[in-house]
Amino acid sequence: MHATKDTAWDDGISRKFSDGRKITGCLKMRMFEILVNNPDCQTRLLIEQIVEIEGPVPLKVRHVNRLRLEWGLGGKRGRPAKRGPTGEGACRNKDLVEIRPRISHAGLHLFDIWLETTDALCETIGVLQETVRIYKDDNPDDSFPLLNHGRETIERRFKALIYAPLFGIGKLTEYDMKEHALETIIGRGYQSSTLNQFLGQLERVEAGEALVPALIPREPGAVCYIDGHMIAFWTKSSMHKGKITMLGRIMAGSNAVVSHNERGDALFFEFFPPDIRLPGVIMDYCEKIVALTGIRLFAIDREANSEEVAGAFEDRGWGLICMLDANQFEGLSDWDAEFIGRLEDGSKVWSGPWKEPGNDSRHFVIVEKEDRLLPFWGTPCAKEMAKPIDWPEIYRRRTEVQENSFKRMKAHGALDVNFGTKTIFSEDRHQARKKEKLEKSSAAIRGKIEKKESGIALQEDKVGESKEKGHGKRLSQRENKLADLRGELDGLNKKAKLAEEKIEALGPPKQRADRDFRKQDVMTFRTLLLENLLVRFLLILTEQLDEKISQSCLLELFFKRSGGYVETFREIAYWIDTGGLSLKNKRILRKVADGVCRMNLNRNGKPVRVELRSSPP
Repeated sequence: MHATKDTAWDDGISRKFSDGRKITGCLKMRMFEILVNNPDCQTRLLIEQIVEIEGPVPLKVRHVNRLRLEWGLGGKRGRPAKRGPTGEGACRNKDLVEIRPRISHAGLHLFDIWLETTDALCETIGVLQETVRIYKDDNPDDSFPLLNHGRETIERRFKALIYAPLFGIGKLTEYDMKEHALETIIGRGYQSSTLNQFLGQLERVEAGEALVPALIPREPGAVCYIDGHMIAFWTKSSMHKGKITMLGRIMAGSNAVVSHNERGDALFFEFFPPDIRLPGVIMDYCEKIVALTGIRLFAIDREANSEEVAGAFEDRGWGLICMLDANQFEGLSDWDAEFIGRLEDGSKVWSGPWKEPGNDSRHFVIVEKEDRLLPFWGTPCAKEMAKPIDWPEIYRRRTEVQENSFKRMKAHGALDVNFGTKTIFSEDRHQARKKEKLEKSSAAIRGKIEKKESGIALQEDKVGESKEKGHGKRLSQRENKLADLRGELDGLNKKAKLAEEKIEALGPPKQRADRDFRKQDVMTFRTLLLENLLVRFLLILTEQLDEKISQSCLLELFFKRSGGYVETFREIAYWIDTGGLSLKNKRILRKVADGVCRMNLNRNGKPVRVELRSSPP
């Protein structure tokens, strides 16, 4: 790093392991590590060890000896003897605590250091400890490892769950086959058996439900965005199914209904089976959000677009902003609207109710954009909470805070990975819905049959009357109508019989499985917490830069690159490799490194700095 003028770093480490004309900083760190462990190693043997580890390298005995002298690790002539301090750098080497010439995911190490300075993870671990304590009090006879874990163990294992997606690990079994940096980040590595056991124990104490409130930031925000994310679940078992929109098919799975505030922080989530639609659960869901955050203004996609939902929100004094479907209006003339202004892009904005509102109390904001209309609507309470002209921007914000957030979490947060295969059996709702539909149809047919039988009885009386009076043409007309009515009655009886047969074919009430979401709750909380932390870290880092960088750029360019690490009693230094980067990306990485330095990170009271180095040989 090019230190700023107001930075008081000791540049000893920087000079010692900086890239030279022939020897890279990484190679110097490797030689230094070997010499610290074996100070009496002869230079030629040292070069042979380096060649064996690194392959052919441009090392000369004279060059290495100069470095050894500079480091205070120069060999003495004659027989090996007990070493004493020699050379200019001898006093500096006493400060050395640890050196690692090569580490993977160097940027993630720095993210972990930043995470230790926040209270987000502290609160989460505190909730986990309290949940375990309550379980122990309620179940004194139970015994499994989690009940005896200390805070440090819980924190390390939970970090292993958090960082797994950043290593490209979805299922925890991938810890056994993919390269990761757990050992250098948290101090030890884990196999999937240990982490799966830990996750199973978190499920047992029902940690997922207890953790959800820990997502909420100190300032929850003013607007709550709600959307569902379907996750497919492949199984041969009989399970409730729904339309998994990402795959365009009807199959088993789960529906994660997630809430965000206007800043993009995840606030709350709850899992439902895929056959449960949002309008059926939205009121209970929003009541939980109001109780936890106090937010009373909601923006929901068009699945909540109905007068009934709007009325239910209004009855509770909540604001709701939504959007009409294209088939629900014909043109601007459908509304009694007045012009209220223009948006930043020049689009005209109109506002008003329906021309014939009836019982519909919704207020509309219509954006006239080029040759199309975009009608947004809100409850009267929403009109009090936010200006109508701001509704389009409030609603459009959900694309970034939810739609794009889901894409990011699928890419690097394992949002679409299923955890846990346990199922819970309950009434077959598919069968119950079919039966309810058939029973309604059968009841309607029976009503028509009764009405038709009454009509036939009345028509028979008319036919009898015509016969008594000796009618000719009228008698024929009435007999023809009677025959038509009897034919229609026969048709209705056939339909009623068919409906009864279909009801009988459904058989007695059956059972169908739903997923047990307890493991999924824990891991979805993990994903949402990680996204919140990444957003917060990126925001703080961007404040130190003169240009914005995307989250994907941060992950690929900073988090996933390899590097090196040196710790002394005075400071901690990280090197990030720049091999394979274009000049543009090197410039961006340089700015990111400078920005991280300006964040003034420290661990154990030692300042942390970041530098760049060329790729190892």
